[in-house]
Amino acid sequence: MTSKPQQITNASLYLLPVVIGNLVPLVTLPVFTRLLSKEAFGAFALANAYAVVVSGIAAVGLPVAFDRNYFECRADGEPARLLYSIVGFVSISYLAFGLLTWLFRAPIAEFVIGTTGYDQLVIWSFWSTAIVGVKSYYLAYLRNSEQAGAYSAYMIGERLLAAVLTLALVAGMRMGVLGLVIGQLLASLAVLAVLVARFLRQFKPAFDWRLLRDALTLGYPLLPRIVIGAIGNNLDKYLIGQLTSLGGVGIYSIGQRVATIAFTYMTALQNVFYPQVYARMFSDDPDVGKSIGRYLTPFAYVSTVLAFLIAVFSEEILTVLTPENFRGAVPIVTILAVYYGIQFFGRLPQIAFARKTHLISILAAVTTGLSVTLGAAGIWWLGTIGAAWGALAAGAIAITLTVVLGQRCYKIEWESRKMTAIFGLLVACAFLTVALRAMDVPYLLRLASKLGAFAAFIWLGVGLRIVTMENITLVRDLLTRRTRRTDMARQES
Repeated sequence: MTSKPQQITNASLYLLPVVIGNLVPLVTLPVFTRLLSKEAFGAFALANAYAVVVSGIAAVGLPVAFDRNYFECRADGEPARLLYSIVGFVSISYLAFGLLTWLFRAPIAEFVIGTTGYDQLVIWSFWSTAIVGVKSYYLAYLRNSEQAGAYSAYMIGERLLAAVLTLALVAGMRMGVLGLVIGQLLASLAVLAVLVARFLRQFKPAFDWRLLRDALTLGYPLLPRIVIGAIGNNLDKYLIGQLTSLGGVGIYSIGQRVATIAFTYMTALQNVFYPQVYARMFSDDPDVGKSIGRYLTPFAYVSTVLAFLIAVFSEEILTVLTPENFRGAVPIVTILAVYYGIQFFGRLPQIAFARKTHLISILAAVTTGLSVTLGAAGIWWLGTIGAAWGALAAGAIAITLTVVLGQRCYKIEWESRKMTAIFGLLVACAFLTVALRAMDVPYLLRLASKLGAFAAFIWLGVGLRIVTMENITLVRDLLTRRTRRTDMARQES
C-alpha cells in the first residue's frame, strides 16, 4: 500500500489541476456571462446533455471495466494491451455515432434544444465529449498506476489551454456559444495527441481480443445504467426547457456549473483513494473491510470541505462571478452542492468489484425514475429551483440504495458516527443558508451564521482528529519540499 506521505503528495498533485481548473471559471465566467445570454447558456447545456448521453452509449460501460480489469491484469503485465484494445474499440464507436449525429443534426437540435438554429452546436458538442472520452482512458492508466505528477501536468495543461482558446474564440473572434465548445475540443485534442505519443514511446501498440471481450462482458450490462443515468442526470435541464424557458435552463446550468466544482474536487481525491481501495479489496487481509472504513473517513471529511463552502457561501460566489440577472441561481448552487457532496458514497467500487454490474443498471433505472418524477414535480411546483430540490431528493434515495447494495456485494465497516456527523453538518448548514435567505434575514446576520457554520465544520474536523497539527505539518512539509525541488530544478535549467 502507498504510504501516508506519498498519498498526501498524490492528493496535492491531483488537487492542483482541480484548483487551477476551478480558478479558470472564476476568471472566465464573469466574461462569458456578460457576453452570452441566458438562452445561449441554456442551449449549450442541452447540447452538452445530448453529447454526454450519446457518448455514454458509444462507450458501452468500458470506463468502469477498464478501471476494474486494470488491477486484475496488472500482475500479468497486460494493462497496456487492455488500454490499446479498449481505446481502439471506443474510437470506432465514437466515429459511428458522430456520423449519425451529423446526418440527423437538424432534427436532433430541434428535439433537444427546441430549434434547428443550434445544429452546429450539437455536432461540435458531441465531438468535444468524444475526444474527452478517449483521453480519459490514458489518464485513467496514469491514475491507476499512481503517476500523479504526469496526470496533474496533462490536466493542468488542458485546462489552461482550454481557457485561452475559449476566451479567444468567444471574446476575441465573437463566435458566441460555439466558441465554448470548439475551444474545449481543440484543447482536449492537443492533450490527447501528446498522451498518444507518450504511450506509443513506452508501449508497443497491441490488440488483445481476449482482454477486450472480458471488458465488454463486464461493461455491456452497464449500458442501460449509462443510458438511463445520463438521461437522468440531464433530464432536469430538458424538463426546465419544456416547462419554463431556455433562459431558465441557462440559470440552472450556471448554478450547476458552480456547484459541480465540488464534484470535480471530490473526483480528484477519488484518484487517490480509488486505487488504494481496489488494492485492499484484492488483498488477503481478513480485516480489510474495517481497514477500508477507517481509511475512507478522512477522505469523506476532506472531500466535503469544498461542497460545504460552496453550499454555505453560494450567494457571495455568484455576486462576484455573475451579473444581477444570474443571481436566481444562488439557492440552486446551495442545493446542488449538497447533492454533489453526498455523491461520495456513490464513488466506491463495491458492486463493480463483485462483478455484479447489472445491479448498477438496475440502480440507474430506479434513480432515473425518481429523477423524472421528483424533478418534474419540483419544476411544476417551484419552477427552476424545483429541479434542484428534485435532484437532491432523488440523489439521496439513490445513494441510500447504492450503499445498501454495495454493502451486500462487499462489506465496508464504516465509522458510522463520524460519517453521520460529517454529512449531517453539511446538510443542516446548507438548509439553514437557504432558509435564512428565503426569509429575507438581513445580510450581516446571514453572513455571521455562515461564518459560524464554517467554524463548526472546522471544529468537527479537529474533534475527529482529521484537522491536526501533525497532518497540517505533514502537508506543509510535503508541499514545501516539492516547491523547493521545483525551484532547484528551475535554477539548474
